[in-house]
Amino acid sequence: MFNKNYTRVTIYVSGLLLLALGINLMITAQVFGVSPWDAFFLALTQHFGFTVGFWMFWSNLFFSLLVFVFKRNYFTLGTILTTIAISVFVDGLFWLLHEPLLYIPDLPAFLVGGTLIGFGIGVYVSTNICFAPQEAFVLMVSDKFGWTYQRTEIFLSIFILLISISMAGKVGWGTLFLAFYVGIIIQASLKISQKYLLRT
Repeated sequence: MFNKNYTRVTIYVSGLLLLALGINLMITAQVFGVSPWDAFFLALTQHFGFTVGFWMFWSNLFFSLLVFVFKRNYFTLGTILTTIAISVFVDGLFWLLHEPLLYIPDLPAFLVGGTLIGFGIGVYVSTNICFAPQEAFVLMVSDKFGWTYQRTEIFLSIFILLISISMAGKVGWGTLFLAFYVGIIIQASLKISQKYLLRT
C-alpha cells in the first residue's frame, strides 16, 4: 500500500513539474500567442509586476476559496497544496531555466511547451489524489447550473480569454491552436497514465 501511494504521489508531482516546464516554454515562445490562462497571467505580470507564479497562486487560491465556501466536498488539503506547488514550480523553473530556454527556437518551444502542458495535466489528474483549484471550480459551477464539465470549462476559458484580450495579453493563432491541441494531449496522457497506475 505504501509503495502504491508513493508511486501516485511521485506521478502527481511529476505531472505538476511537466506542466510548469511547459508553461515556461510557452512564456519563451509567446510570439505565437499562449493559452488563455497563460495570457491572463502574463498580462497581469506586465501591468502590475510580480511573477507568473505569483498570479497563478492568487488566482488558484481565489478558486479554492470559492469552492470551500460553496461546494466543500470538492475541496481538500491537496487543493491548497496544489495551488502552492504549481506556483513554486513555475517560478522555480523560470529562475533556473529561463536563460537556457531562450536559445530554443520559438516554434519548437511552442509545440513542446503545449505538449508538456497537456501531458502534465493528464499525468497529475490520472492519480485522483485531489481536485486542482480550477478543476474543482469547474465541477462546482457544473453542478450548480447543470452544465457539462466541458461546457463549463469552455465558458470559463472564453471569459478569461476576453479579459486577456482587453488587457492586451499575448493572444494569437497559437491560442486557438492550443485550445484544441492541449485537450487532445490531455486525453492521451490520461489514458496512458491510468493504464500505468493500474499495473502498479
